[in-house]
Amino acid sequence: MHFDILIKKGLLADGSGASLYEADIGIAGDRIARIGDLAGKKAVEEIDARGMVVAPGFVDIHGHSDYFILIEPSAPNKLLQGVTTEIGGNCGYGAAPVSDDLNAERSVNLERNFDLRPDWKTLSEYFARLEQVQPAINFGILVGHNTVRASVMGGSSEAPDDRQLAAMQDMIRSAMEEGALGISTGLQYPPACFADTAELAAVCGPVAQAGGFFATHMRSEGRMLLEAIEEVIEAAKNARIRLEISHLKTSGPKNWDKIEDAIALIEAAQSSGADVGCDRYPYTASFTGLSAVLPTWVFEGSREEYRKRLTETAVRARTRTEVIDNNGVEYLDRVVIAQTFSEETHRFEGLSVTEAARRENKDAFDFLLDLLAGEASDPTAVYHTMSEENMTRILGLPYSSIGSDSAVRAPSGPLASGKPHPRAYGTFPRMLRLVREKKITSIEAAVHKMTAAPAQVARMNQRGRLLMGRFADIVVFDPDKVTDTSTYDDPHQFPKGIEYVIVNGVIAARAGEVTGARAGKIVRSSEYEV
Repeated sequence: MHFDILIKKGLLADGSGASLYEADIGIAGDRIARIGDLAGKKAVEEIDARGMVVAPGFVDIHGHSDYFILIEPSAPNKLLQGVTTEIGGNCGYGAAPVSDDLNAERSVNLERNFDLRPDWKTLSEYFARLEQVQPAINFGILVGHNTVRASVMGGSSEAPDDRQLAAMQDMIRSAMEEGALGISTGLQYPPACFADTAELAAVCGPVAQAGGFFATHMRSEGRMLLEAIEEVIEAAKNARIRLEISHLKTSGPKNWDKIEDAIALIEAAQSSGADVGCDRYPYTASFTGLSAVLPTWVFEGSREEYRKRLTETAVRARTRTEVIDNNGVEYLDRVVIAQTFSEETHRFEGLSVTEAARRENKDAFDFLLDLLAGEASDPTAVYHTMSEENMTRILGLPYSSIGSDSAVRAPSGPLASGKPHPRAYGTFPRMLRLVREKKITSIEAAVHKMTAAPAQVARMNQRGRLLMGRFADIVVFDPDKVTDTSTYDDPHQFPKGIEYVIVNGVIAARAGEVTGARAGKIVRSSEYEV
């Protein structure tokens, strides 16, 4: 048999978690054709993988590239980490399905800052737009509960009536029929922060019927962490759906000692028959909108109403009290502004809120509210609030997967702006480096967390394993050299030690450089067993 690509004498980490073993892999078309001793076989291109680990392409279970992959379909920061598949639409903010009004609202930021105009409404229309740009990685998507709720109810804090709930369920059901892999919700963010547990179970209903999963950014990851875990477990049980707790963490030093209780809640649910897992990135800082500092009641209504509210004296006083009571007086010292969207505020990027306020001769909290009220688009921030020990504990859990919680980025062009979290460039190589340096788990287990485990959650039964007949998504890396180089101060840096990345049988990256090949496919649930 003649192969298109022959990978010779690599150490295979096949994704199952089983021990490494030496073998050759022959690729024909977009599939793995043979695995074994292929001495004497010929191929158009041969890869000498001696001393290298050969693994399935990494599956980023928690991505946010819905819009950015349309801007930079070459996805260099993902490819050069070894990521061949991303699941987007996380934290409740899927790009589709979406109403015309909400699309118009989002277009303001996207057109102004990235020259992107969303021109779709349904998931099928979004997929058609994605196919036009031909991405370099495979891409699947979750329905965003926040997006659906805002499409039906705007920024209302009220519970949906029967008509509104039915409208949300109809949108979700249609998206699942069009290929969505599941649903996500961001309960810390508007408008899903106004949803109760019964609403969560109700919107998960059509997803459960279609065999999808429920990913959740919980209502709290700090002070109310345990209550938040209980809530999403209850919702998932009521909907009879697989639950994926997104970026599990204990945020804030006062909450670090909750880690074992949090794990106990998850494992008790598992023991009772619930299908519950989690994902995590290997960093102790999070990244989200700067407005996440604020209590949820501030966000009711439109964005204009929210910005006006931040200028009101009584609102500012109440907000200050609640934030300090929940997080402590030094909280803003640990919140670093990552990206702003107006020329006059770019100078604050890379500074903590406290430091930026000091330079402006302002009180830190007054500076924060002035900045949020003055920006047309929400600035982003890095939050240094986590424990290294707890991070390692979570990464080692047998049911945790690795997710970057990041979008496509690039060192040049419109996606080079600001100071994104280094996880955008380094998540997967960093995990492998921690395995090498700190022995937090075995290399086989780490590969499983980055391949078969997330693929199983999304029921992608043709990816995530090195098996004959599977799609040829493969990464070849040097286990002694693989490392992240991206930092908080200088994030736009590619990792080292990822030697080859193959997407659907095409070499997409070689020796730390993208080849320009764009062989990614849209991952639809209809392609897999449910």
